[in-house]
Amino acid sequence: MAFPAKFRSLLEPPSDKVVPPHHVVVTYVACAVEPTSCGWTGWQLEGAYSGEESKFELLLPSRFEQICPECGKEVFRTEFSFRYELKGREESTTTFAVLPVEYE
Repeated sequence: MAFPAKFRSLLEPPSDKVVPPHHVVVTYVACAVEPTSCGWTGWQLEGAYSGEESKFELLLPSRFEQICPECGKEVFRTEFSFRYELKGREESTTTFAVLPVEYE
């Protein structure tokens, strides 16, 4: 599959342009808001943040809509929410083979 060449800079950004998060917040959610909800449960990203807790925090672009990945209905956010501090800066967490990207 070839990708549009105009998106090369988005698909292969230089490492100094990708801001890794210092911490993330996740919440356990349930698709149980409507009578026709599907009952899916799982973890939802609440946000990814750059900066240390004692300094200014920057909300990084991330997807956090309260939408069920199975049926598309609204999910309920439970009281179980956790903040995870990410220690260290690894170059890559990829543990699988990556094929070369082809462009049109």
